[in-house]
Amino acid sequence: MNFLKIKFLLLAIILTLVISCSKDKDGKPSEPAKLRIEFNLTSGGEPVSPYEIVSLPNSHDLMVKIFKVYFTDMKLVNNNGNELSIQNLALLNVGSEDDNYVEIEILKSTTYNSLAFGIGLTPEINNSDPGSFDQDHILHFYQNMHWGWLKYFFVKFEGIADTSGKLQSNVDFQLAYHTGTDSMYTEAAIPGNFSLSTGKNTTIQVNVNLDKLFASPDNPIDFITENQTHSDSSDIHIAYKFTNNMIGALSAQQN
Repeated sequence: MNFLKIKFLLLAIILTLVISCSKDKDGKPSEPAKLRIEFNLTSGGEPVSPYEIVSLPNSHDLMVKIFKVYFTDMKLVNNNGNELSIQNLALLNVGSEDDNYVEIEILKSTTYNSLAFGIGLTPEINNSDPGSFDQDHILHFYQNMHWGWLKYFFVKFEGIADTSGKLQSNVDFQLAYHTGTDSMYTEAAIPGNFSLSTGKNTTIQVNVNLDKLFASPDNPIDFITENQTHSDSSDIHIAYKFTNNMIGALSAQQN
């Protein structure tokens, strides 16, 4: 066997090893492990879905219809200052089953100590022209998250709440918390112990506790006098209150 044949034989062996290492025990190509971060609703320690009626600690019933949020610069951070960028910009429908998560491949096994992100849009992004984006872009008019003078909604929460002890009566209040304006952009960090492995799919569940959002003993939202805000000068204090309560209602756990 001459040198050229030996060279081709060695190359064939190496290619066979590379291909076999990229497959699982069933012979199928292995896929990189993925990290999925979901944003869900809870009340009383139980998961809540849109259009589900829940009873809050303030003795009011609540139904969430829409809870859409812009998240900016989402990342995992550890105590050494190392960061894993998750997504620069996301529009998520909190509590839904289809569009309430972001997902990336896990390229390195590492442990992180907090999940950080901005709620809303930076002033630069907030002043974008929604007509300059493709229709399927999350900043386009089509998303129904832009409103002339307000510019972009940072959070679009809509639902109904009762004032009589029974939801869906003629004395229900329509809830509309539309937060926005440059000054409303807020950064949040949720502490936790998040361990990622290249050999295992991982899910981090971020929960928004509706009890804390609306019925916190320290800063409750009154459904009778504080049921709407469009972030204009007359009601922007309600928008700030909603935003601050939302941050206090966040928690995260790894599954």
